[in-house]
Amino acid sequence: MHKITRLRKFRARAALSTAGLLGLLALGGTAALATNESSSPLPAPVEPTATVDAADQATFAVLRRTRTVADDVPREHIAVFEGPSGANLGLARRARGFGTGAAWVFPGRGSVYLMAQGGGSCVPDAAAAGGELVETSGSRQFPGTEFLAGVVPDGVGQVSVHLSNGTEQMVTVHDNVYLDSTHGRFSTVSLIDRGFTMTVRVPGPPSVVTW
Repeated sequence: MHKITRLRKFRARAALSTAGLLGLLALGGTAALATNESSSPLPAPVEPTATVDAADQATFAVLRRTRTVADDVPREHIAVFEGPSGANLGLARRARGFGTGAAWVFPGRGSVYLMAQGGGSCVPDAAAAGGELVETSGSRQFPGTEFLAGVVPDGVGQVSVHLSNGTEQMVTVHDNVYLDSTHGRFSTVSLIDRGFTMTVRVPGPPSVVTW
């Protein structure tokens, strides 16, 4: 199992005003937002990746398909990155097939990003290929609800989501992405691929309410 080495999450911080929660990251660029959580300087931005890594294209069908205007990340969903990322929202693909909720997958330099349901995270390419790109978030609109989003490699059509109370939910994967929500806490996610099952831990609970 690959260890998740996260860049600083691009969740909005609780100390920010509502107007400051959604800062603009220009397509193809990076940005940094200082908060009052720390006075330490943020690392310098990294030049955004110009292409989707060949290994990521081979692993995730969502990143292989031709990009269209429907894959653009709406301005109101664009969040602020902190520190080095190399992320390029101009290469984002929106996961198709969800009746509710929205999710975008896009590359960084040696990493894969997921933005979904008010939260977002990234892991190195190899960790993403192992199903370790998992994100939890909360919402002021739905107090007490925890939202879960994750990315899985090709071949995984369903995941088994385990809750901290011992119950289990089967969730369908669309475009390499799964979304779920619960009035409780998520514990682990099991990836089911042609009889092979691998389980990854869900980070959390969410550190802040993000939307």
